[in-house]
Amino acid sequence: VKDRISSLKLSSLNLKVEEPKKESLEIVRNAARETGDLGKLSETDLKVIALAKEKNCTIISDDRSVQNVAEKLGIKYISIFSKKISKLIAWGKYCKNCKKFFEGKVCPVCGSKLVRRPKEFVNLNQ
Repeated sequence: VKDRISSLKLSSLNLKVEEPKKESLEIVRNAARETGDLGKLSETDLKVIALAKEKNCTIISDDRSVQNVAEKLGIKYISIFSKKISKLIAWGKYCKNCKKFFEGKVCPVCGSKLVRRPKEFVNLNQ
């Protein structure tokens, strides 16, 4: 919770705070690594996805990276303010000069900075 007022409001709701199992969190990290979303997700995002997997519940999020990893793991999700993702995307690091995907932050061939770009798509039936 980022501010005092939100913290006070949440404390009045009598919520139970839970942590996911380490195994679940590792499964989510691996899926996020496979999709290329790991660098875009916070630790809290990863924990929410892991708990949704454990509890077999639906995630409510407009975050495309959260939705992408949830989709990869077969976890249900709902988008509130924007449309749900229509494709499962595997992201990669791309060199604009060499027109190839590489690992890391810098192209090992020409030295250019690599940019995040979709590498593979799977259309979703929604």
